[in-house]
Amino acid sequence: MKILKKLLLLSCIGHVSYSASVDYLMNQSPAYLGNPAQNAIISVDGSNYNPAGIVHLEDGRYLQIGNQFGFIHEGMKSEGKDYDSDTFEPVIPNINFVNKNGSTATYFSIGVIGGGATLEYDDGVPGSGKIPGILNQQGAKLIPKLGFNPFENVYMKDSSFEGSNKYFGATLGRAWALNEKWALSAAGRVVYATRELKGYAKYDGVTEPVEGMIVQKKDFTIDSEREAWGVGGIFGVNYMPNDRWNFAARYETKVKLKFEADATDDPAKILNKEIGFLDFYPQYADGDKRYRDLPAMLALGASHKLTDRLVIMAGGNYYFVKDADLDGQNGYDNGYELNVGMEYLINEKWSWTLGYNYADTGANEETYSDVEYALDSHIIGTGIKYRPNPNQEWLLSVAQISYDTATASGEEKDFNGTEASFPSVKYEKSFLAFGISCTMKF
Repeated sequence: MKILKKLLLLSCIGHVSYSASVDYLMNQSPAYLGNPAQNAIISVDGSNYNPAGIVHLEDGRYLQIGNQFGFIHEGMKSEGKDYDSDTFEPVIPNINFVNKNGSTATYFSIGVIGGGATLEYDDGVPGSGKIPGILNQQGAKLIPKLGFNPFENVYMKDSSFEGSNKYFGATLGRAWALNEKWALSAAGRVVYATRELKGYAKYDGVTEPVEGMIVQKKDFTIDSEREAWGVGGIFGVNYMPNDRWNFAARYETKVKLKFEADATDDPAKILNKEIGFLDFYPQYADGDKRYRDLPAMLALGASHKLTDRLVIMAGGNYYFVKDADLDGQNGYDNGYELNVGMEYLINEKWSWTLGYNYADTGANEETYSDVEYALDSHIIGTGIKYRPNPNQEWLLSVAQISYDTATASGEEKDFNGTEASFPSVKYEKSFLAFGISCTMKF
């Protein structure tokens, strides 16, 4: 297991993702950025999107090495203050290997299959920014006793948080051609997942009648890593009735992931009560164990060769989010994606791809928080393929992912044993991604 863990981490040095539904992502190779409608593709990229279809490749061994990189912006706005993270990720690699021999094909793929970007919020997050307002509410209750509100002028002096969610997958599978039209595939997958959070917040401006009477410790810090292993299965079918049409389906089972946290938490202490980030997110507490599964999903796709030069594609994915345990939250709905695309053969060496994808993640304002907000999105991508010879293909791709903005309404809820008002938060994201890959046949 340690060897596999090292292999997964080495193959996934960096991490940026376009999250299709909560923790899932579909940009598992650069081809997706150039055209998201990959579910009925017949290529080495089919290892990720249409594994049953790889039996239609020519006999031989294929190796594909790819990398994605991009600029991602994520931001939250609450009470007029912006909390932004702007990140560039240079290395998000993937590897696919296919050995096609007669009516069977064996494949192996490794890369990032879920999670989100590594983000740094240099000005903190709304959770840390809410503390002064909450303390001010609590301080108002001390006026009859003290004659003043000791938290009236409290403010967040400094804060910074960093978080990342990474789901690495290694898949080994086999495909069989039943006849010229039908093919099946089956595979096993091992998943290693981490969810990390670290940061600090410092506060000042408390009025003390006696030193240490109100505030015993002003600052709090958190450094937590949650880790889990899981296994799942992937099953596919491909139907090619003629040389113009192709249809495919793929089902990925739910992957049960029981995360355990290893954390160092140093909370603030105010009015002899400890206050820290774990008041908002107890799943990051040291020793905490709970499931956060990777949901099952069903993918369908079709492609049609309109002319000898133009192929059009369409497809969709359905994510069974409601059947997955997501840190005990039950506010998610099932998610889905719809996509269309095309590939145009310019000549024997050059091709152009274009595609669009819409994703409804199944998340809503009940599920949004500082550490996750899976927003609905639109992706437009294009790419260029270059084949210098019959045994080599290069791909360059680019995609713009535009996310719908969303707002979580303000609410009254318990905080550290006291009813407190939590202001609304507005969430936004944007992602400009680039990809490059090389596929070689031996």
